[in-house]
Amino acid sequence: MDKSKRIQHIEAKKENFRIKVTTYIQGDLKNKFTNDCIYRGVTEADMARDIFDVFYSTIKCNPCLLGKSMFEIKEYIKNQHKL
Repeated sequence: MDKSKRIQHIEAKKENFRIKVTTYIQGDLKNKFTNDCIYRGVTEADMARDIFDVFYSTIKCNPCLLGKSMFEIKEYIKNQHKL
């Protein structure tokens, strides 16, 4: 699928009330994620939604992060947490 088709596909999804996001994680990250779900008593979907909420709230509060990669934003959050 070329870029314009992908953009059209995403634009069409915006019109829906809900969207399903699927990702594959493995190893230590998977263990941390599933253990957090169990510990907090939430489903994977709820946990992922909360992670997205933190990500987009961080961008909203810090406009300088707009356009940065996910990795750069993750590093920013980690560095702010160390302070």
